Amino acid sequence: MAKEVINAKYGVKDEKDIAILDAEGKPTYANISATYDFGDNLADLIAKCSEEVVRTNAIANIRVSLQSRIRSLHKQGMTPDAIQSNIDAYVPGVAAAKVAVDPIMATISQFANWDKAKQKEFLKKLQG
Repeated sequence: MAKEVINAKYGVKDEKDIAILDAEGKPTYANISATYDFGDNLADLIAKCSEEVVRTNAIANIRVSLQSRIRSLHKQGMTPDAIQSNIDAYVPGVAAAKVAVDPIMATISQFANWDKAKQKEFLKKLQG
């Protein structure tokens, strides 16, 4: 079986839940580790945890990756249809091809989300 060391780090706090600082005024951290046996392959992991648990955890991890990708594509100014098309082609664990960004569409997308004052300020800069 494939045991793996799992490291955990957390900020140390006092009894009042206030971060304990070091001599430089930076937060102090505690580090702790333990080993966990994931098995040698997917079958071992399923035998240990159950198919449903492995599936549920895989979906949760993929969901986080998809959320990150959707945010990134939206910030690049892609339309909802273009984002959906990109997500339809997504394969977890495979690096996605870089998407060409249309700077005009990206700016228009950002502009639409700004408040009126920021939009006016931007238009004045464009008009020179």
